Amino acid sequence: MAIELRLITEKLHKDCLAMNPDKVNKLVEVIDHGNIYVELISTYVDKYCAQNKSILALVTDEFFIDIHTSAILAIGGYYKSACVLLRAAIELGLYTLFFIDHPVEVKIWSSSEASSKQSDMSFVLTLEKVATKEYLTAASKHVVNEEKINTSKEILIRNYRLLSERVHGKFKFLLTATDSPEEVFESFHTTGVESLQALIKLALERADKRLKIADKIPSIKKVK
Repeated sequence: MAIELRLITEKLHKDCLAMNPDKVNKLVEVIDHGNIYVELISTYVDKYCAQNKSILALVTDEFFIDIHTSAILAIGGYYKSACVLLRAAIELGLYTLFFIDHPVEVKIWSSSEASSKQSDMSFVLTLEKVATKEYLTAASKHVVNEEKINTSKEILIRNYRLLSERVHGKFKFLLTATDSPEEVFESFHTTGVESLQALIKLALERADKRLKIADKIPSIKKVK
């Protein structure tokens, strides 16, 4: 991770503490899960997709920034903006997991300057491809946990839909239409942690057992 991003992280943490110290633990929980996913994906890029490392490193950095910034916005009460960035981060997280095993698609997506069927990505369609026993067994070359895959998929679909409803301004999800901003913050926290945990679990099913992920990334033990 570039030194500039570490400095950004430190500043965001300080800003967060100044804004609302009571919510720090929940902010840190979201950020910690985002950081674990960054470590996991970075390990995979080095192992499986070195030819596209420069592209995927930029995507991973964007994911990192979106997660941290979304948490700060939420703790400051800017929930709609926070949801926009959280949804964007979850999209990038899934696409990066997909791109690890699709080097041609990485180049098409990254080189496209205009929207097209060939280059555009769809969260739901990509999830349908990645979150299956057949796909992850073929990619990892070992027996995978189908129940864990299906549960993670269900969580991501549900939370992505919830974030989309907030982003697109459905009336009952408007901040001005709620009597409890605290409930909105709790919803953001839960959605963020659940979604990131689901991404991590899918990524762990993708792992080659020989990588010994638990040794490389000790913080993975925080994932429930």
